[in-house]
Amino acid sequence: MGVPLVGWPSEAACLTSAQVDALLMADVLVADEGFEPPARDRFVQAGAEWLAVGTEAEALRILTEEAAAGRAVVRVVPAHRMVAAWRDSARVAGGAGPYTPVAGMRPLDVQLARWQLPAAALAFDAWAAGEDDLRPERVVWVDAAEEPVTAFPEAPADAHVELMAPRGEQVYAGPLAAVPGEAWPEPLLAHWQPRAAVRRPRVLILRADGQAGPLLEAVRREGWVPVASPILTFESPDWTAVDDRLTHLDRYAWVVFTSANGVTAFFDRLRFLGQDVRRLTGRVAAVGQETCRRLGELCLTVDLVPAGESSQEGLLAAFGAVSHLAGHNVLLVVGDRRGAALATGLRAGGALVNEAVVYRTVPRPVDESVRRDLLANHLDAVVFTSGSTAQFLWAALGARERDALGRLVRVSIGASTSRTLDRLGLPPTAVAARPDTPSLVEALRAGLAGCAAGRQGAGA
Repeated sequence: MGVPLVGWPSEAACLTSAQVDALLMADVLVADEGFEPPARDRFVQAGAEWLAVGTEAEALRILTEEAAAGRAVVRVVPAHRMVAAWRDSARVAGGAGPYTPVAGMRPLDVQLARWQLPAAALAFDAWAAGEDDLRPERVVWVDAAEEPVTAFPEAPADAHVELMAPRGEQVYAGPLAAVPGEAWPEPLLAHWQPRAAVRRPRVLILRADGQAGPLLEAVRREGWVPVASPILTFESPDWTAVDDRLTHLDRYAWVVFTSANGVTAFFDRLRFLGQDVRRLTGRVAAVGQETCRRLGELCLTVDLVPAGESSQEGLLAAFGAVSHLAGHNVLLVVGDRRGAALATGLRAGGALVNEAVVYRTVPRPVDESVRRDLLANHLDAVVFTSGSTAQFLWAALGARERDALGRLVRVSIGASTSRTLDRLGLPPTAVAARPDTPSLVEALRAGLAGCAAGRQGAGA
């Protein structure tokens, strides 16, 4: 039948817009016997009939007759009786509940009206992937026999919930999936809505295909929403000159690896050529700890790694403490976008430098969803994991998108990437102390905290 069921609260100010609309349009209002709600005359149209009933069976009979006569009917009960009336009517009607609960809570009503609910009020944060916007509020009927997760099918299982008892005391706060049985009350009318104030920061992560996994997981563990955009990829170079150098590794006093990607590409090619790694008889240098770790996975001992900055400049400074480079062959394992500082510095010291370009870094198209998020201000921070990620993203964006990028918290993986950002007019908000995932997360945390403090200061 779909008769509107209105639970009239003890304070008329807590009536919602949808409830008021239902009351004002009614020709017949069937109410509990002896129930005289506050401000009744103000919310019932002139000429409408107010009929009192003692049982749900009587209420359903009258409502059915009046509806059949073409009159607009509404069932009215005290707010604390709403659940009981709904369940009683379902029993009388043989299991098919005839009432349509009228809720329509407006955001400004919630703080007042939540205490008027007959059993418990429940609010959940929009905690699943990217759930940012304040969705329409809903009223959910919950049977005591139902599990919380099945009772609230529209809420994500990892929703953070707050379960309140009728008088406002907190019964439970935590994940919806973990609501304990003893905290789940008797049949209730539960109101929930996302709370925009606890919107999780969305972090754009720029990294090559397949390389963002650890950072994505770390960002999720912080409670932020990662948005992965592989802005670049790696391709094979022209191997002609490289293969000659890889088949004569015993010529080199030093083999210098300037990136972890270079380590992977170098040894993949070495295996393809059928070369034995034991031909690498010289000493080994690495640009930083991640490159050093990758070499360690291949059981290679690294003889030289910078103690400070993980960059070509840092590695060159480390070589400054090494004597007898003059006249020795040095092989630099690099990508096509390498800088010239290391090769130039080593040659100035008398080393005979050859380069092996083992991979090419090429841009990928920017995801359209990233463009939309930038223009709609749906991103809070961006992590630049190399100078190439900054250059490729900047080149792919239009003027409005670049302006939006400039408003984000910008986290740089290190000094070299920071210099690239400075040249683009995007000075980093925070710089990782080391080029690794924990340091990037720490820099993100500091950048986001500073941004939030700035907004509060501006508001004050």
